Amino acid sequence: MPLYNRIPVGPLLPTQGLLESMFDDVFRPTARTAWAPSLDVIEHADAYEVAVELPGLDPAQVELTYADDTLTLKGHKQQVEAREGETFRRVERRYGSFERSLKFPQSIAADAIAAEAAHGVLTIRLPKAPEAQPRRITVTHGQPTPVALETSAQEAAE
Repeated sequence: MPLYNRIPVGPLLPTQGLLESMFDDVFRPTARTAWAPSLDVIEHADAYEVAVELPGLDPAQVELTYADDTLTLKGHKQQVEAREGETFRRVERRYGSFERSLKFPQSIAADAIAAEAAHGVLTIRLPKAPEAQPRRITVTHGQPTPVALETSAQEAAE
């Protein structure tokens, strides 16, 4: 005697197919589907670092601009076409144009921004401007400096 009850799944199969097709319609990439690459922003004492995931994308196809404290990334990922005799059974990767803009809270040394791509990750380093970097202020120990008060000639005569 089995220790579990068997539930017939036959009647549920058409419903399962319907649900799968609804999800496929919602999540299937199309030319109209907007996408944006995932990214991380890390703050260091002297700079910000932005790591952008761009697997399968030629870094030369990415346009980076910096203006008004905003870094903008634009690019286009070309869709892979099926060759003769091939049929895609599932397409989950995203294709098409993308644009991301990141506003930074501090001044950036725009002339020193650098970008490097390796292993499908674009790393952008945005150095903080010198006036935006934290600096240590030394407190000296010593005698208080006397403050000389100016007096007018009339007050001195009285």
